[in-house]
Amino acid sequence: MRAEIRLTDEQAARLEQLATEEGVSIEELIQQGIELVLRSPQELRSEAWRRAVSASGRYRSKKGDLSARHDDYFAEAVDP
Repeated sequence: MRAEIRLTDEQAARLEQLATEEGVSIEELIQQGIELVLRSPQELRSEAWRRAVSASGRYRSKKGDLSARHDDYFAEAVDP
């Protein structure tokens, strides 16, 4: 199927920049965007959950009490 869409100048410029950075065509970026829109909320939550689980345990703190003192460490990090 062919479709014609109208983009703002800003959208076109941003798509061109992203396509160049990613090494893909603008058409490919638009198709990827359509796939995201067509995904069900359950699919999106499932993907987010899968990504979170895969990241868990990947980053370790050198502080052994992080789970108990996370608020203290956060406060130290944001309040110099």
